[in-house]
Amino acid sequence: MTGFELSPGITPTLVSIFSIELPLAFGLGYVLFRDRGLEAAIALNAVVLAAIKVYTDYSDIYDMLVAAAALAAGLAMGGLLVAPDRNPSRGARLVVLVVAVYAIPLGTIKILTDVYDPFDTFLGASAVIAGAILLRWALVRPPNPRS
Repeated sequence: MTGFELSPGITPTLVSIFSIELPLAFGLGYVLFRDRGLEAAIALNAVVLAAIKVYTDYSDIYDMLVAAAALAAGLAMGGLLVAPDRNPSRGARLVVLVVAVYAIPLGTIKILTDVYDPFDTFLGASAVIAGAILLRWALVRPPNPRS
């Protein structure tokens, strides 16, 4: 991986695994379970990427903020996917909106500033994607669609 500088604890093998696993998980999730499968794959990947980042690079406060954003967005998505209520309260929508507004800008900044580190780019992208889905859920449609 010439031209790239990986964060401490992130190996080229780990980056290679996620280079293959991310599109595979998204594609299989959608093919098998449509929107809910894709959203579940996005949520799970956001949580896993954030957990790996926290475990391997806990000394960088900015990385921890982005990892927290991805983790919060992934967990919020997972919670909405398994929630039995198709019409959440205003309070629940507000929490989802706050998480989205936290995750999208931090993930975007991470993508733009850490282009040299593919794992950080994956982490930032997962925060942005999960945040965008949460934003849609908070503003446009009820969570937990049965599609």
